[in-house]
Amino acid sequence: MKNRLSLVTIISLVGCPVFAEGDHHHDFAPDVAAFHEVLAPLWHAPEGAERTKAICAKQNDMTLIANKIKSQDPANLLKTLSHLSDSCAGKQAAVAATFSSVHDAFHLLIDTH
Repeated sequence: MKNRLSLVTIISLVGCPVFAEGDHHHDFAPDVAAFHEVLAPLWHAPEGAERTKAICAKQNDMTLIANKIKSQDPANLLKTLSHLSDSCAGKQAAVAATFSSVHDAFHLLIDTH
């Protein structure tokens, strides 16, 4: 056991990025990939006040990027992002649940292509 290095340790030593769910590749269109690049780190961050703050800080960026999605129909995603904006402006306690809806809408978007 002492001679084993964890995958995270090895990856850290060689300078490769570490993903929360492992190193994986998605075959997204560039416009969808741009959204995923913002969504994924927020989704995989530990829940709590810092995550909520980060989600709300990136909400506008996510909306701008989602508005640029042309390879798929982002209407449902944009609707959930509007609800997220409302949550960030009002009841912070609702942010986690609303952000979960954004994540679900993103999966619906990518599962329909």
